[in-house]
Amino acid sequence: VRVREALALHLKDCPDLPRDVAVSLARDVASVSTPMLQFSLALDDNDLLEIIRGHDASKQIAIAKRADVSETVSDALVDFGSADVVATLVANTGARISEPSLNRIVDDYMDSPDVRNAFADRPRLPVTVTERLVAFVTNSFQDLLISRKELPVDLITEVVIKTRERAIVTLSTESDDASLAELVRHLHANGRLTPSLILRALCMGEIRVFEAAVAELAGVRLISAQTLIHDGGELGLRSVYEKAGLPPAYFTAVRIAIEVSHETQ
Repeated sequence: VRVREALALHLKDCPDLPRDVAVSLARDVASVSTPMLQFSLALDDNDLLEIIRGHDASKQIAIAKRADVSETVSDALVDFGSADVVATLVANTGARISEPSLNRIVDDYMDSPDVRNAFADRPRLPVTVTERLVAFVTNSFQDLLISRKELPVDLITEVVIKTRERAIVTLSTESDDASLAELVRHLHANGRLTPSLILRALCMGEIRVFEAAVAELAGVRLISAQTLIHDGGELGLRSVYEKAGLPPAYFTAVRIAIEVSHETQ
């Protein structure tokens, strides 16, 4: 074993290593296979997938640390790996992880502090995944505050909702038009595209969020919603506002906020 360990360390970066030699070392005991699995370019995705399906956590972690991990390999690691494997994968910025796999991780592994920390440090998450993380964190914070019984539940709920809405609006400011539309659809599908969120976005000056939300709720194209919202009179805005099913009590505030946005363009 010591000889094979030394051989694996020596050959892990060899660009011309025959594939059969690389595969033989990669299938060996963990101390031999780890350098090959983490570094060898002689192994292709099919080789890695076969080893991942063997359910050896140490080998899966080595694969999750590779400088370049394809979406196919990442999907397999999420399917067959443990929380430690998933945390290693998420922490690896060279790992390409598909949006469905990221959502599966949020569903299955958010109880793991290592996974949560890896998410917090990972750049360029899809906006829908980030919104789910915001919801998870604020819900956990709400549960913690309620369990301490130091504040009224209604007050805690109000503060947490305001915090979540502000975080989501801030998140939307960093999104391009396509990502913003995706975020709004995601919020709507999950019951979180609330009137208070929409009004908060508008009062924070995020007119793009308001436009996209109204278009989504009204079931009209974005360009049509924008035309009606900014047509210079109240009738167009009122018609699309009512079609979106937003509360009549908010309409005056919305109209004034839009007028202010025009004045401060």
